[in-house]
Amino acid sequence: MDSSHPPTLVVPSRTLVAPPTEDGPGMAREVPSEDVEFYAEDGERAVLIDARGVEIRLVGPNGISIDFPWDDIASISHTLREAGLHCTLFIEFTDDVPYDCALTAPDDVTYGRWARHLPDVLDHYCE
Repeated sequence: MDSSHPPTLVVPSRTLVAPPTEDGPGMAREVPSEDVEFYAEDGERAVLIDARGVEIRLVGPNGISIDFPWDDIASISHTLREAGLHCTLFIEFTDDVPYDCALTAPDDVTYGRWARHLPDVLDHYCE
C-alpha cells in the first residue's frame, strides 16, 4: 500500500432540488372548491366568495388568508376600472373600518369575466 496516494472513496453526489419559484411550474396552488361562487387572482392576492363569506389570500409560498364571514360584513363595495378590480369590505366588528383589496386582471378576457360575474354574486349575498 502506497501512503502517498490514500484510497479514494467515491460517494454519490446529492441531488439538489431548487424550491419552486412563483413564476415556475412547480408552484403549489390551492384550487378553489366547487362551492366558491367567485374567484379572482392576480398573482399577488386572491379573492374567494362563497356561502360562508369572503376570503382574501396573499398568494405565494408564505401566503396568509383572511376570512370574513357574512355575519361580520356590514357592506361590500367594488369598482372595476382599467382591467382592475377594487373591493372594499366594511367589516361590522371593526366599527366600519374598511378593509381594502385591489386586484389587477391579467388580460381583457379575465377582466370581462370578473366584471360580469362579481355584481351578480354580491347581489345574491348582500341583499
